[in-house]
Amino acid sequence: MLIETAVDDPSSGEETHDGITVDHQPRLGRRARMLVVTVVVALAGGGVWWHHAVAADPGLSFDGGPNVFRNAEAGDITGIARVPNSFGTDVNVDYQPGAPLHGFFGLYNRGPRTVTIEAVPRRGLYYWVLDGVAVSNNWRTAVEGQNYVPFRPFRLRSGETRYVRLDFHTATCDPAGLQDGSSRIVSLPVRYRILGVTRTATVPFDQVSIGIQTAGICDHPL
Repeated sequence: MLIETAVDDPSSGEETHDGITVDHQPRLGRRARMLVVTVVVALAGGGVWWHHAVAADPGLSFDGGPNVFRNAEAGDITGIARVPNSFGTDVNVDYQPGAPLHGFFGLYNRGPRTVTIEAVPRRGLYYWVLDGVAVSNNWRTAVEGQNYVPFRPFRLRSGETRYVRLDFHTATCDPAGLQDGSSRIVSLPVRYRILGVTRTATVPFDQVSIGIQTAGICDHPL
């Protein structure tokens, strides 16, 4: 008769008695399990907070009033009318083919977190186009159109304002295709970075709209 003798392997954490295997592997204690659960909940909560913070409206706006001029140094309001209304002010700009136009605004962060402004992208508006943005390096002279430099990304803390100049020009359209009307904007897209993620927000002009006074067909749209 052949009798097999079970030999316990100390390294396995198991004992064999009469064909029954008894597992002596160490198990997590109650405190360790609670710690693991706490860490998992904390990580999940942090992920929810991060997602909410990234996806939330950054709270940006273009403030400062209807400061729109024909020249980059500010002051020339030829053919520009400012019309107050219950909303704020409509800035109505007479159409001039191929003419420059400049808006001076404070980009204000009314949101709760610091953001990095990465770009205000070039934007075609058919009868006119946003060519680019310049940034003031001296808030004391910003409204006077002085001390502006080419745009570079910058940080904007909560409650902080940075003055910018928005540079537009109008299309060169054949007058035969144009008619009375208005091409108006009340916001612009701004690309920003928050908590390591780059997003784009539609940033409104605070109580201001800007309109080029023309409509119809343009043979050289922008």
